[in-house]
Amino acid sequence: MITIWNQREVFIGNPSKELKSTMDTLSKNKIKYKYRVFSDSSVHFLNSTIASLGIFNQKNDCSKIYYVYVHKKDYVNAVLVLQKD
Repeated sequence: MITIWNQREVFIGNPSKELKSTMDTLSKNKIKYKYRVFSDSSVHFLNSTIASLGIFNQKNDCSKIYYVYVHKKDYVNAVLVLQKD
């Protein structure tokens, strides 16, 4: 289980092909990940929302920032597979 105490960040950005590619690569390599969405329209910037399934159908919405995290024990492997991709 990935929690705030054992997570490492592997991606920060807006909805894009790079975000989709990152998530696809991690899945293909059986690396568990989680993602969070922060929006400047939320009441407080630190309030997170789980991303909807339709995130890739949206236009590049610069008001939303996506963070992708892996477990710290998988971090080195995740970085290696993402660099190869």
